[in-house]
Amino acid sequence: MAKRKRRRITKKELKEDRFLESAADLLYFLKHHSSKLVWGLLGVFVIFLSTRYFIQSRAKGEEEATFAFTSANSFLFAGRYQDARTKYEEILQKYPSTTSGVKSLYYLGNLCYFLSEYDSSLDYYERYLAKSKDPLLAAAALEGIGYCYEQKGDLQEAAGRYEEVFERHPKSIVAASALISAARCYESLGNFESAEGCYERVIGSFPETQKAEEARKNRAFLKGMQAATAR
Repeated sequence: MAKRKRRRITKKELKEDRFLESAADLLYFLKHHSSKLVWGLLGVFVIFLSTRYFIQSRAKGEEEATFAFTSANSFLFAGRYQDARTKYEEILQKYPSTTSGVKSLYYLGNLCYFLSEYDSSLDYYERYLAKSKDPLLAAAALEGIGYCYEQKGDLQEAAGRYEEVFERHPKSIVAASALISAARCYESLGNFESAEGCYERVIGSFPETQKAEEARKNRAFLKGMQAATAR
């Protein structure tokens, strides 16, 4: 009896078999895990909606805070300081995490300094620095802290804060003036060596500026005064 010749399975048939197996596996999974799948899809949908709502709410909050911040600034520039202060504080209360909310801390620091409320000014500046990512205003806030301590009579702390402006933000537009302020404090403390060092840093870091010329004059005066005292 002649042997029957075995037929070779084609690649197409192999693919079809694998497809049927995969389909069967999928049907089995859906049959036994349908409830879990539904809850999983619902969970993903809820997360999607929550994220979308959060983004939309945040955008709306930023827009409202910006409008309120513009209003507060208009009061400030018009000299209506109490109205400006009230508005900035309102922004802080309603929109603390917005860009305008964070900036309100800095502006309140300036306002309180202008009103000679140095402790409140320090508090607002410090809170601003804890939240801010703006190097320009951060440097100005640090300089403001130096001014507050200088007005309070703590010249050593003031000088340190002024120097911190240059150390943390050397490219800032207030870095040179902060170093000159530090030198002024050191001179008042009788620490002429540190004062001269601050002037040297201004001259070395900002050689072609008006602040460098001011530092050269102050350094020359300081050296002349030291020479006269030594006689």
